[in-house]
Amino acid sequence: MFKELLPSPHDRIVLNLLFVLCTWHGCAKLRLHTTSTMDFLKEMTRSLGFALRKFEKTTCSAFQTNELPREEAARSRRKAKAPMAKAAKSLAATTRTGQAGKSSKKSEAQHSRLKKVFNLFTYKISALGEYIWAISLYGTTDGYSTQIVSFISFQT
Repeated sequence: MFKELLPSPHDRIVLNLLFVLCTWHGCAKLRLHTTSTMDFLKEMTRSLGFALRKFEKTTCSAFQTNELPREEAARSRRKAKAPMAKAAKSLAATTRTGQAGKSSKKSEAQHSRLKKVFNLFTYKISALGEYIWAISLYGTTDGYSTQIVSFISFQT
């Protein structure tokens, strides 16, 4: 399914990364951990770190990636809204002080898609190493949820 999506050296790196991620995820989601499964999870976490760094160093540096058109459009909309909000505040301030008519118009710059790079220095990736500690302290990950709980009050 994923085979031969990329040129030769990168395809092998991506397939290895997918295998290590799936193995790590399967081990992290076990419902019962023993000393040997925790040791295996530690080893898979190390392997995952190596695979992610190799992916970043070799594959990510070989390809130029840009933001999606919808991301560019959203950024353009945010940028267009910012001067309007600033102009509205400025107009309100000039009306109060009596200095009307002193607004400056900026020419719209051409929008281009920003370059996007893979970032290993995010909380999501750094937290992967904390799973072993968390499982040892709190138990397996099937015993609790981070989903928001809503309470229904019943009136009698």
